[in-house]
Amino acid sequence: MALCRTSRQFSRLMIVHHEDAIEMAKTEQKQGADDEARKLAETIVPGAPVRVGSAASGGTGRDRAMCQ
Repeated sequence: MALCRTSRQFSRLMIVHHEDAIEMAKTEQKQGADDEARKLAETIVPGAPVRVGSAASGGTGRDRAMCQ
């Protein structure tokens, strides 16, 4: 069960990390002066909420099955 607690903690921390990255990318898109950084931000924002939502819902079915 310690492994499951570690996995859940990892997921919680990664969700926060990715939510912050989404906000930074949105700011870069609006205010960034560097063309390359803005292009990178454009690749981050579209699919990011889906990935964060998947992690927030408990990860994959395999992850949930292992920790029950």
